[in-house]
Amino acid sequence: MAPQYGPRRARIAFSDSAAKQLADAASRVPKDGATIGHSVLTQAEIEYAVHREMAMTVSDVLVRRTGSFFWSADGDASVIDDVSDTLGTAHGYTAEQRTAQQRDYRHWVERNRGKESF
Repeated sequence: MAPQYGPRRARIAFSDSAAKQLADAASRVPKDGATIGHSVLTQAEIEYAVHREMAMTVSDVLVRRTGSFFWSADGDASVIDDVSDTLGTAHGYTAEQRTAQQRDYRHWVERNRGKESF
């Protein structure tokens, strides 16, 4: 396995229990352990943030729960759809609510990066 950097390493260092749960989730469905797009995040980490840490919004997952916003110049834009789909399924969000969350996160990234990053 490749060396761990960024939010995944921080999460593992923070909690061995969380690391075990993430590893268990990733091993149950192999694609859940693969990174998404150019992100360092896996689907297992997104699922963990939504189901175990009670994340409710895209920014909640990418900024507060995983911190991947801070590790990517574009705020980890490659996972926005995956995050909003996971949130929508877990919380029963409509297509309009998912689109609004994606838009809100993109605006948040633009404001915090000082320009459109993606």
